[in-house]
Amino acid sequence: MDIAKYISGARLNVRLAGLVLTNRMLRKVDFARGYDTAANTYDSEWLCILKPVTDRLLGILPPFPPGEIYDLGCGTGYTTFTLARRFPEHRINAIDISFGMLTKASHNCPSAFLHHADSLQFLSRQAAESAGGIVAAWSLGGSTDLPLEIAECRRVLKKRGSFAFIISLADSMTPILYAFRKCMYRYPEKVTRALLPQYPKDWNTLKKMLDKNSFSTVWMEEDRIDIKPGDSMRPLAWLLKTGILAGFETVLPLRTDKAVAEYFEQELLASEIPIQHHFIAAITQPVPDHS
Repeated sequence: MDIAKYISGARLNVRLAGLVLTNRMLRKVDFARGYDTAANTYDSEWLCILKPVTDRLLGILPPFPPGEIYDLGCGTGYTTFTLARRFPEHRINAIDISFGMLTKASHNCPSAFLHHADSLQFLSRQAAESAGGIVAAWSLGGSTDLPLEIAECRRVLKKRGSFAFIISLADSMTPILYAFRKCMYRYPEKVTRALLPQYPKDWNTLKKMLDKNSFSTVWMEEDRIDIKPGDSMRPLAWLLKTGILAGFETVLPLRTDKAVAEYFEQELLASEIPIQHHFIAAITQPVPDHS
């Protein structure tokens, strides 16, 4: 038995238990701050990688019936602008938890109505069958709210409306997550929040949630994107510019503690597993009511 590894794991478990008992969990406001910080570099460092998949989804959206369009987790407004251009007769609502991202979206799509809120909070305030279309490009998942978000999307969506989304799966960015966990074991005393990532494991897991809420799948694609940092930038510096580590930088001081940052990057560079974004893109609609 590796005694040092055992002791390190025990120390981390005690630390996490203490954080849970004192309700110091990773909060939505922590994610928001991370995205605020990355707002100025998000488009050039991360959106450019996601655009081809996003464009593929947006390009095959069916016509929406009359009603609002909700762009959940709008980010800097790329999806919002595309929706506004394609559906000029609809009111476009752009929702994001990050004020910094919303500020960018307001410049990229000034015709949209902006809402500073998380997706579940926003949806819970909307009337039933108020939306002709709901789009969530890369913003769902990551918390225990996902089943509730899907249920709320079904509640507010019109019978002939469409709910389209792109969502990360649990094994996305495996080397990054592994390096982060190693860092937590190495520096348990520096962990400031307990976190419970809740991305779906696979399509079957996600489909059960959709089926439960009477969504039928019109189109679905599962794929991976190879992720490579810019040649002129250290991996951690690049990751902090993308928003990928939003929230995680609250759990560990990746920006401010040199030892933590160096250990994280050392573990990341040592990985022989390629960094890939494993995702599912889908267009769903409410199951027709034949009664």
